[in-house]
This record gives sequence, C-alpha cells and structure tokens, in this order.
Amino acid sequence: MHAQRTKERILKAAIQLFKENGYNNVGIEEIANAAEVSRGSFYVYYKNKDDLLAEYLHSLDQVYNEYYETVLCGKECSSLNSLEKFNLYMKYTLQVSSENSQDLIRMYYAYLTKSTNTWARRDRCYFPILEKLIAMAQEEGSIRKDISIESIENISLGITRGLTLEWCASDESVTMESKFPVIDDFCTMLMPHPKE
Repeated sequence: MHAQRTKERILKAAIQLFKENGYNNVGIEEIANAAEVSRGSFYVYYKNKDDLLAEYLHSLDQVYNEYYETVLCGKECSSLNSLEKFNLYMKYTLQVSSENSQDLIRMYYAYLTKSTNTWARRDRCYFPILEKLIAMAQEEGSIRKDISIESIENISLGITRGLTLEWCASDESVTMESKFPVIDDFCTMLMPHPKE
C-alpha cells in the first residue's frame, strides 16, 4: 500500500511539474524533490520520464472508464440515446486531454510515436468503451449500420487525435471546446439517412 502511494505521489508531482515548467525543463531530481522521495526511490518505480508518461496514459484510461460507468451509464444520461452518449464521450476525452498543458500533450504524443505498444493497444479502456457505444448506437438505430464498427472507431480516433494535435499547435487562447462542432458534425454524418 505504501509503495503504491509513493508511486502515485511521484506521478502526480511529475505531471504537475510538466504542466508548470514544460516536460523538457523538468529533471528527475526535481520530480523526486517535489514528491519528497530520493532519486533512488524514483528509479524503483520509473525508469525515466517517458515511463511516467506511459503511467499517465494508464491513469487516463481509468478516468475514461469512471466517466463511462458513472456518467454515461448513470441517471443523468439515461434519457440520451447511444449516439448522444458517443458524442459526449468523444468530447470528454478531448476535454481531459486539454486539462494538461499543450507542452505536456506534445511530449505525450512524441512519446507515443516512439512507443506503439501503449497507445495503439486496442485493449486499452478507451477502445472497448468506444466500441460498445458504437455497437449500442447501431443496434438502437441512432448510428448507420452500413459503416463497420471498426471503421467508425478508427475515424473517431483519427478525429480526436487530429483535433488534439491541432489544439496543441494553436496559441493558448484556443480552447478545446472550440473544436467540439467537429464532433457534432461527425455524429450528424453517422446518423441514418432518412428513407426517401
């Protein structure tokens, strides 16, 4: 239990320092000091700063799962159809990303391009939730059935990654919420065509 708390404290301190100072401007010693552990203790839990980013990705999946279970499957969303829930889920994942500094997200993306084993794994919590929402929407008829679940999932992923990268490349006055109309338009395109 103590070991888990120490590991979480190191991660929390690192992410905070990355947000405040930029990923490249923070060293292991600084992270260890902020977490109130020795440099040696840092290396018990993490090999390097990239390891912290991988752990951070894992923690985001837990956040996505909690949102799905408590919000999308909860009372406040019980009157929504699955397409509307899919829309909210895509926006939520973008919002979570934007809660970090643009610098941290840039480093995160740079790390992910070096380490395909973490981000692209389809067993990450993010993907089964996306797949489940698409399947439910197709079953209830709120999403077209002529496009495969896998294709919708891949297009969704491309859109969220693209919007995140676009946000990272913009100046700090641009909000992630300003990108949400793209999600709304995508969801409109997924709706079944009215029968003529």
